[in-house]
Amino acid sequence: AGHLQLTGSISDSTIPKSRLITWEPSEDFVKTSHVVNTPVQTMHIMGDLGPPGKLGQKEKVMMLCVCTQG
Repeated sequence: AGHLQLTGSISDSTIPKSRLITWEPSEDFVKTSHVVNTPVQTMHIMGDLGPPGKLGQKEKVMMLCVCTQG
């Protein structure tokens, strides 16, 4: 039977634990740390569930799906 051997060592995370959340970020921090104005396309797929001859009634139009890409 084979044996499992682990090599190497486990080190602490490189993220300082005291600064995981910036509660009051400066404007410069937001500009350098976040993606701003990411273009997103949204498509709403709708279905008109009204009876034949009476299509277009707002209360009979249902949203079936929302697709986003970006």
